[in-house]
Order: sequence, then structure tokens, then C-alpha cells
Amino acid sequence: MIDGLILVTQTPDYILPSTANILQDKLKLPKGCVPLQVNLGCSGYVYGLWLASELIGNATCKRYWAVVGDTLTKTISDKDKSVIMISDCVSATAIEYTEDCSESVYSLYSDGSGAENLIIKDGGFRNPISENSNILIKDEDGNCRTSMNLSMDEWPYFYLLSMRYQRH
Repeated sequence: MIDGLILVTQTPDYILPSTANILQDKLKLPKGCVPLQVNLGCSGYVYGLWLASELIGNATCKRYWAVVGDTLTKTISDKDKSVIMISDCVSATAIEYTEDCSESVYSLYSDGSGAENLIIKDGGFRNPISENSNILIKDEDGNCRTSMNLSMDEWPYFYLLSMRYQRH
């Protein structure tokens, strides 16, 4: 029986309710299943595995599904050629407690100082959608996007992550 679900996504179905709870219902997981939603991008898969390992390690749950998925292409302007390496995808990984594995080791790294390099500026609570949110703006390179589109000005170093996993 699956007793935990971690959904890692930057494109949830709604602001409320959590898409993790909706997924729990659609997958017909038990009501006692612990659904969590994490808003992370490229590094999210590793963070999802780490979080599941931590929750299993402290005996919160014995079997977790880590589901990672996004539909970021919905956020890209077709007039913006600067956004690279973005696609829609999903993966699911089962993580289970076992007596044979005494330790899971992760080395996590994140640097939020480059947030402006990979951002959708409007649509959150800091910058709610306004009458200006859908105005197409042309940058110095000829790319056009709105404040509701994904903007990738340079490779987002704040998503770089190193990971080391050891199983003993």
C-alpha cells in the first residue's frame, strides 16, 4: 500500500487545492496517504527523492511515490527563441523502506540569487495578474514575451544541484 505521495511541479492545476491531493484521489490512494506538493524545477526530482527518504527514515511512511511533472511549454511565448531545454514530462519513482538500506546520503545545493534569470513574473501573489500582464514586450534580442510567459535570460545557475546517493 502506498502511504505517501510527493508531487514536484511548477505547473500545478490550481493555486488551491493542492494538485497532490487531486492526484491522490485520481490514483485512488487511501485517505491516510500523506500527499505533499513541492514547487521546484530541475532540481525537484532529487529533492523529491530526498524528502521521501527523510519521511521514510523517520517512519512517517513506508512506501512513497515521488511524481515529478510539468507542462512548462504552456508558459512559453512562441515569439521567444531564448527559452531552451523546456519540455513537458512526468516521471514516477517508487521509494520503499527496507531493512537492507541503512543510509541514504544526498548533497543538496541551491542558489536563489539568480531568480530573475528564470521566472514567470506575473500570476503569483507578489505580482497578481493585471491589465498589463498580457502585453507583448520585445527585448533587445528580438524575443517577445508577456509577464505571464516564462523568461529565461541566461542559464539558471540557481538550479544547479549536486547529488551523491549511497546505499549501504
